[in-house]
Amino acid sequence: VDKLSLLFGYVFLLAAFLGGLYALHVRDTIQHSAALVYAGSAIGAVFAGDLVTLFIYWEGIAIASVFLIWASRNERAYRAGMRYFVVQIGSGLLLLAGILVHYQHTGSLAFGTLGLASPGAWLILFAFGIKCAFPLLHNWLEDAYPEATVSGTVLLSSFTTKVAVYVLIRGFAGWEL
Repeated sequence: VDKLSLLFGYVFLLAAFLGGLYALHVRDTIQHSAALVYAGSAIGAVFAGDLVTLFIYWEGIAIASVFLIWASRNERAYRAGMRYFVVQIGSGLLLLAGILVHYQHTGSLAFGTLGLASPGAWLILFAFGIKCAFPLLHNWLEDAYPEATVSGTVLLSSFTTKVAVYVLIRGFAGWEL
């Protein structure tokens, strides 16, 4: 754990607390459960020391967040949630493929500065870019977030892209553990 992880961890804990406080008026156990798994997965990703652990939390974020979109319980939310789910799971598959190729190339699963020397690192960067909503890779965000409930949108805007920014800093800006 270093200062970057602690900073993001504290911010995510604060966001989870405030998001939960904001959603106290909602009487929906599924939405509250998904929000807790979502926030917990984001915090887990921040403290992941290896790429396999990061992948597990990366997928936890994807699965839990889609339930926040579906919580609106209408056809538009369901369709937007399915598109969101496909994109986020696709990002996870790219991350997994990148991890496997990176491991084969370097023999390491450590989550530090990856550089762009291996094809696996490029796949990982692309996976991070999808979740970070890079230009031309961002349509999932503007499609799905408005379809979630109000409290779901508050939580969605607090974690997904911020985790991606964190992993970009950790993996490609030279910030080491």
